Amino acid sequence: MSDKPLISVIVPVYNSGEFIERCLKSLAAQTYDNIEIITADDGSADDSGEICRGFAGSDRRFRYIRRENSGVAAARNGGLSEARGELIGFCDSDDHIEPEMFEYLAELIERYNADISQCGAMIEFEDKPSREFKPESDILIEDFKNADKNALKLYHNAVWCKLFRRETIDGVKFESAFPIGEDLLFGARAALNARKIALGSRALYHYVQRETSVCYKKPMPKTLGSMREAIKAAVELFPEGTAREFYFDSGLRNDFDICSKYVRFCDNSPEFSGIISEVRRELRDNLQYIKSGDFTDKEKLKARLAAKHWRLYSALIRRKRGS
Repeated sequence: MSDKPLISVIVPVYNSGEFIERCLKSLAAQTYDNIEIITADDGSADDSGEICRGFAGSDRRFRYIRRENSGVAAARNGGLSEARGELIGFCDSDDHIEPEMFEYLAELIERYNADISQCGAMIEFEDKPSREFKPESDILIEDFKNADKNALKLYHNAVWCKLFRRETIDGVKFESAFPIGEDLLFGARAALNARKIALGSRALYHYVQRETSVCYKKPMPKTLGSMREAIKAAVELFPEGTAREFYFDSGLRNDFDICSKYVRFCDNSPEFSGIISEVRRELRDNLQYIKSGDFTDKEKLKARLAAKHWRLYSALIRRKRGS
């Protein structure tokens, strides 16, 4: 019997048959020896469930649960309700991880007496070189509300590169109201409960961006503004301090992303006119703040063009897309 704390890893699954075997094999290869992997099937219509049941039948560390299709937030919450571990982690079913990832995350928690640990990620694309998201050296955040903004920028929006002490996320759930951004809000609430957060300097998670990924698809009206609303909810968690400023700035940067997606995928679509008008108004109202704030020159130019010179902005986005 291992004397290490049990880690529960939750894998939300939906029609991932093409990729999930690689994901589950990478979890089966983990060097941490006290681990359970919960595959939470959100009503898949392909062979994802069969693959998950195969792993559960041949490896006692794997457990399989299934529910009617309700979205990734509900799938993760279902996994949380089944988890028995003192430490809770996540992995997306179309990604994969290095064998030592969860051992490394557990070591960070022990070394720094942290409530949350995070490793870096390798962001991988089908059509361009990969890039790493990680600090140059370990960073310990001891007061998230007032932490240095450069450290906050390295606290990833996603949950898949993190490990949480169970008590840190007691009562914290993924909100189904946000089809995109539910993990950002979960991570913000967990950070609010944490005494210490350790950001490790090793990139051990493979986050794979494919043509089928959300960022490459035409969004639905409810998904285009979902991250925006999740960030606004995160802002309200922090009455003051640098964390509030950080999430507010993140919201403005997300406005840039919404404008770009609108031009690329939704231009002249009347169902999106309300949100794009609201986003442009928010950028106009904050132009002075952006001009004098912690934004790059490129971001400042984006804000001004999107807010005041829409035709020129749209033409530049289309030209860049066509190049």
